[in-house]
Amino acid sequence: MIVIMEAGIQSADPRVAAVVAKARLLGINPVPETVTGTEFAVTQVLLKDGTKVRSASLPEYFFQAMEGVQDVRRVTPPSVSLAHNGGSYHRIKLGGVEVATNLPCRLIAGPCTVDKEIYGIVSRLVQLGVKQIRGGCWKPRSNPDAFPGFGSQAVEWLFEAACRYGVETVCLEVIESEHISIVQSVVNRTGFTGTVILWVGARTSNPILLKALGSQMNFPVMVKIGLNDGGIDDIAARMEWVLARQSVWNENGSLDSDRSLTPGNNRVIACLRGTKQTDKHNPYRFIPNHSWTKIIQQRWWAPVCIDPSHSAGEELLVIENTEDALRFKPSLVMVEGGYEGEYRGLCDANQSVSIGNMPKIIKLVADHNEKVYGIRTF
Repeated sequence: MIVIMEAGIQSADPRVAAVVAKARLLGINPVPETVTGTEFAVTQVLLKDGTKVRSASLPEYFFQAMEGVQDVRRVTPPSVSLAHNGGSYHRIKLGGVEVATNLPCRLIAGPCTVDKEIYGIVSRLVQLGVKQIRGGCWKPRSNPDAFPGFGSQAVEWLFEAACRYGVETVCLEVIESEHISIVQSVVNRTGFTGTVILWVGARTSNPILLKALGSQMNFPVMVKIGLNDGGIDDIAARMEWVLARQSVWNENGSLDSDRSLTPGNNRVIACLRGTKQTDKHNPYRFIPNHSWTKIIQQRWWAPVCIDPSHSAGEELLVIENTEDALRFKPSLVMVEGGYEGEYRGLCDANQSVSIGNMPKIIKLVADHNEKVYGIRTF
């Protein structure tokens, strides 16, 4: 990997020293050199492998945002790695805010499944200060007779509502590769200018979809823990499909290294939504994995989202579960709800938080951020 500084920056410049210092902190060996041309000099820092860390394992963004850096280029294909190696945590912009480990937690809220009520739901949530909205359009179901969502029509409703009420982030699930282009078409058609997060659900383990999500750079990708996963290595295995380089193969089946330099999408988020419940007497629908957040934050650079709705399975328990989840300092919490009155949607109605109870969720997040980060986010 080579870090190329802006034209005119000399090797003795403090900005070069900062790149060198960060490289050493990450465990790789930096070699700065200045190339002088007829008009100006260009300083570049060659990042060579350390004794324990390969430079190919580091994402480009570790250096791209540093002052004075013009470009970061690879000379070897990138390795797949979620390990932060003592470096910075990845920041992902969601509308007007950023999410990352050690930044205030942000709330995503909205219905489990998008229907024609989405306009009222989004309006009410935005009035409460929630600008990050979720909504299911395609629903992978365990029962073939269960409602599967309204599909492309629901995507239209969701983004029309988002544009109408000034939403900053829209999160929705995709279950087939073709859904990516459908979402992009609707975004273009509606003129939505915020951030779109595409997530892969707990019932989906499709490497073709994951690879397709990694080959596009327009949307961050959230990968949920699988129903039967036993630890963070299981979710890492799916996230690595998104992060992996876009490999090009020769006709004889060998990897063409010269053409396989394009890295995958590194705007990835891990989501903990609970795993399969084994105790029929436990009130939780799925086993919460909130404590895995801390393990992930110690080992990975990716932000963590906790979904307290699916593991709780019941409205009042969702509120309690959200409070418990916040103790582990996730970057995001994603809660289902926003309906007004008796109707709670066509899917997972029991765990939907009414608009009347949504201020309790908001207060939990606001109090948490004020206590931990000194910032009141609502």
